[in-house]
Amino acid sequence: MIGVHTARGLMTCALLVVLGSAAAEESDPEGAIRAVAERWTAAYVAGDKAGVLDVYTEDAWIMPNARPHLKGHGAIGARLDGLMDGPRLSIHIDIQEIQIVGDFAWAVAHYVIARLDESGVASGTEHGTGVTIYRKDTDGRWRILRDIDNERLP
Repeated sequence: MIGVHTARGLMTCALLVVLGSAAAEESDPEGAIRAVAERWTAAYVAGDKAGVLDVYTEDAWIMPNARPHLKGHGAIGARLDGLMDGPRLSIHIDIQEIQIVGDFAWAVAHYVIARLDESGVASGTEHGTGVTIYRKDTDGRWRILRDIDNERLP
């Protein structure tokens, strides 16, 4: 069992991390937006559903190419359940442009998603371009509000 002083110390450290994170996002919003893309990629590749959902606003929409739109954490989470059970993926996102206007931003990125077989060899690859709209959430963190992808056919 941890003592009161240890618990207070841990709570203080956690608060400093959260405040420091919000301060860093305030001083470098472009870097913060790039970090959201990196967190999304790492969580998705790791099969971390909670980590993926954390980068989206509660009212986010995902608008995938030629597939039904997903609106809100409930729909996104339900779709992730099926996707996380699928093949392992390798994901590379190359952000081409970020524009920031107040508490909103958008980014245009090229992406490559490779489905990996059991030995880690790519068995299928999707290339595309996406537009992602971000909003600074009530906790001061940038999150994805709208996520739109457009697969490029070979």
